[in-house]
Amino acid sequence: MSRARSAALAVVLTVSCTEFPNEPTKTVSVRPASAAWTQEWFVRDTGTLTIEVKLPDSTPVAGLNVEWQSDDPAVLEVTEIPPGGTSLRDSLTVQLRAKATAWARGRARVTVVVEGVGAFEQVRDTGTITVHERWRAISAGATHTCAIAADSSAYCWGQGLFGALGNGRDLQSPIPVAVITLGALKFLSISAGEDNSCGIIVQGVIYCWGSGANGRLGNGDGSLRSQLTPTPLVGGLTYQNLAAGRASCGIAGVIAYCWGDDSDKQLGFQEAGTDTLDRCLGIRNCAFTPRVVTSNANDYAMIDVGPSHTCAVSRATPGRPFCWGTGARGALGAGPATTVRITPIEVLGVLNLRQVSAGGEHTCGVAQSGGRAYCWGNNNHGQLGNGTTADTSAPVMVAAIPLFDSITSGRQHTCGLAGTVAYCWGQGSAGQLGDSSLVDRPTLVAVRGGLSFASLSAGDSYTCGVTARGAAFCWGSNATGQLGSVDVPVGGNRSTPARVSEPN
Repeated sequence: MSRARSAALAVVLTVSCTEFPNEPTKTVSVRPASAAWTQEWFVRDTGTLTIEVKLPDSTPVAGLNVEWQSDDPAVLEVTEIPPGGTSLRDSLTVQLRAKATAWARGRARVTVVVEGVGAFEQVRDTGTITVHERWRAISAGATHTCAIAADSSAYCWGQGLFGALGNGRDLQSPIPVAVITLGALKFLSISAGEDNSCGIIVQGVIYCWGSGANGRLGNGDGSLRSQLTPTPLVGGLTYQNLAAGRASCGIAGVIAYCWGDDSDKQLGFQEAGTDTLDRCLGIRNCAFTPRVVTSNANDYAMIDVGPSHTCAVSRATPGRPFCWGTGARGALGAGPATTVRITPIEVLGVLNLRQVSAGGEHTCGVAQSGGRAYCWGNNNHGQLGNGTTADTSAPVMVAAIPLFDSITSGRQHTCGLAGTVAYCWGQGSAGQLGDSSLVDRPTLVAVRGGLSFASLSAGDSYTCGVTARGAAFCWGSNATGQLGSVDVPVGGNRSTPARVSEPN
């Protein structure tokens, strides 16, 4: 892991008195006097750089001046902070300060020039500060990952087939590469799917890129061509919520829309009369453009997609979860007889959720009140977190004391955030639980490393998170470079969090 560090700045300054040339040469020591010199810096950080100048004897020196310079103000801008009183520069020990603001990732060399007016020679020293990218959001997909940087630009890494990374190429990348857009699109949210990705920009428009198979780009192109760079979703709607996959869905206002593959009925669209879905390759139903989810209560707060089912939280009946699609192992949460549902069906039990997350063949959510976590569906690796490996078609409480702020479901594992502490459970064979093991866990384990997370996202066989400071970490399978770290070989696994490398 690279960290921002400065030069030692613990130099001894040799000064000579020009007014009395026969006096012996004196020395002045300068050292850093604030942790800001050695702390880890991120884009948009501000801090105070302080040096301490210690005079050699009991005679105060008046008129001590300092000049602060940055060799790259676009990366780190440095401005002197005037002293609070004249006595600060007439003391035996003087602290001189500057305000530093990090504007962009990179390295900046800070030079400090100290001199005494009419008495001392000019003496200088330097220190280098490295500024890391600050990540605002991250999304783990099937085999690639996407994230939003501090300036609201998008980056992706991992498997790049069909253009899933959005950088104009169809090759994988083990480190973040910029998503290429026409104009400076600013992203509010992003979602990595299966060989495709989508994001919402500040104007509320959804852009998608990558594989066009079965209409998953939602751009109305019936040729199913892939897109190596973002293309806008048709329809002109303003979206607030998004989830990408083989089928992708979003919420515009309070209405749920889905597009893409409907082979598992995950679009939630009830065909009637001439109102039918498209045909992809003449063999399966799909949607080239967003279709309204058929429901008696088209009023949703958030939505999430899995490979074969979709779930959403209702506004009309606040917090009530609904699911649709294929749930042979109970992923719909509507009882053992409900294996396929074309339109939304309410999850069993009196649950009011603030969030729901659809995994491979299981689903989890967090209660509005209290923060207890509930899961249902396939439990062959313990991904329901109730201490067993038995499937259930109705919600069961995750067997844990923590109250969760959010939850995220991967293919066969689950992770949750309690405050700033990350926990995971379920399949662990690729290290996706982050507890330094490669075994399954039917109850939660804490992610190792002592990191304070602000958000988590579980992918197929890996997990990623963004810390409170804005650093991104991933762990689990790195089969296609989806961990984004130069410290983890492509094709290997990582069972504890690995720092995502700086963008290319």
